[in-house]
Amino acid sequence: MARVPRGEARRIAELFGVDTGSLDVGRSGPAAFYALDLGLPAATYVVDSPEGAEIASKPELVGDRLKEKAAAAAAYAVKLMESLGLGERAVLLHILRGSPGYEITGPLEKAAEVDNIYIRVMYSGDSYRNHVEREARAVYTKAGQIASGRYTLVVADTVATGRSMLEALGRALDVLRFKSVEIDRVYVYGFLSLPGAARVAGALASRGLDAVLIAVEDYSALSRNEYDMPLYGPDPAEPSKLLGGAAPLSALERMLPMYYPGMDQPGDWSERQCRLFNGVGYERGDTEGHLRRSLEMLEELHSVASGEEWYRGWMEEVYGERRRGLLSALESRVCE
Repeated sequence: MARVPRGEARRIAELFGVDTGSLDVGRSGPAAFYALDLGLPAATYVVDSPEGAEIASKPELVGDRLKEKAAAAAAYAVKLMESLGLGERAVLLHILRGSPGYEITGPLEKAAEVDNIYIRVMYSGDSYRNHVEREARAVYTKAGQIASGRYTLVVADTVATGRSMLEALGRALDVLRFKSVEIDRVYVYGFLSLPGAARVAGALASRGLDAVLIAVEDYSALSRNEYDMPLYGPDPAEPSKLLGGAAPLSALERMLPMYYPGMDQPGDWSERQCRLFNGVGYERGDTEGHLRRSLEMLEELHSVASGEEWYRGWMEEVYGERRRGLLSALESRVCE
């Protein structure tokens, strides 16, 4: 792990515009919970944990290694939900294919009685690293026998633009209303961008729903391509532009020794998983494709960032560690 000099987190925050304003509201083991004031019509929190920081910083984490750390991070998130008020009954919305990879099902089932609804959302055309003006459309919905009454709705997924999340939430809420299910609160957990969080919070508020957003480590910036979600760094789609998200100072300090500037934190989330449920059966995730694309992105960012005045020696250490990690993961063929 790179050795980052004292005070670098504050320098990075100031240079890249990372909003570090936050309030420590609790802890669970090594994880810390923070409330952030993002000016949204929803409560906004961050869970800062060793596992979450590794997932966000290390694109080489795929397959079982990702699954283990995602389960630990999700358990902390559910602890936060319980402290805020989870209720006895919850509906868990699975947005296929990638949503189950957040591994929130197990921890949530220990905390509440859980019913499930599955929705697959697809973008028109090839959406990889390009969500600009792409339409998100629900193409599959499955809900079991959910008894009428009051529930908390929980969804774990990546929110870049928020379009696919809103498509899935809209469909789910319509189905639940048809089943005479009343939702008293919505929890949204995962990698969340600032623009995506704003879009989701606004839409849920317009429906009169109490919304709580819980981000893994930070509320990221969003690249011009409306796909990449960096904590800080050059915009992968417009390298001359510097981006910064919103993160508690402790989360920024935890990630700096591992995170290379500009990298997409969730990566191709679906393809980081070995097995993907598509609503009918299971598909194999393209972990090799994710790793190769991440390596290409790392090299592109390095060619841009390494010559900048703000670049430091410890960032070069991070680059070397991420490059070696990706090459090692490619050689191991984790899903075979």
